[in-house]
Amino acid sequence: MLCESKSGYVWNFLIYTGKGTLLDSDYDHLRLVSSKVVMSLTKPLLGKGYCLTIDNFYNSPQLADLLIQNKTDVYGTLLLRKKEVPKELKKRYMSGKLSAIKEERSSL
Repeated sequence: MLCESKSGYVWNFLIYTGKGTLLDSDYDHLRLVSSKVVMSLTKPLLGKGYCLTIDNFYNSPQLADLLIQNKTDVYGTLLLRKKEVPKELKKRYMSGKLSAIKEERSSL
């Protein structure tokens, strides 16, 4: 579900029903289904300077890079056990601490 933060207005939603769920075919090349879902929901808003808040189930470094390439800022929590998370960040993590890695276009 994609909502506007101030009013709670539901901009778009998708009911995921497994492999039969219709997602935007422009994102078939993405490996993570969660990234395909986010990109499909936000497609009409990309490139307009919005900032997207994503929870740790959907967030990934791949998705953050893709959103930033599409002029959409993103922030949120990240599950460290995901394969896509850089090992350097996993090593730095300590419970209750904040850790970050700065890359060319994004920070994790």
